[in-house]
Amino acid sequence: MSGNKIIVKMEDIPVKLPNETLIGYSEMLANWYVERITPGYRKKRGQFFTPGIISGFMVRQFEDIDKKNEIKILDPGAGVGIFESAFCEYLLS
Repeated sequence: MSGNKIIVKMEDIPVKLPNETLIGYSEMLANWYVERITPGYRKKRGQFFTPGIISGFMVRQFEDIDKKNEIKILDPGAGVGIFESAFCEYLLS
């Protein structure tokens, strides 16, 4: 990390493997990101990543979500999308 900026080339960001789940890929991206920053940088910004198992549990608490015509998700701290990935996997299962 250079100062307060994280400089990464797009080609350096890992790509999702064909057999990798959305949650698995999101968690891998979170770990990849965390390896490149200092704990102080994350603490100063209040950054944390919800584990996939917790996100999956939260998503399973929705009742009759598959019967809705329209679904809206508000996740102001979306980060790498672990919660959204869990939600998509839940809907597709």
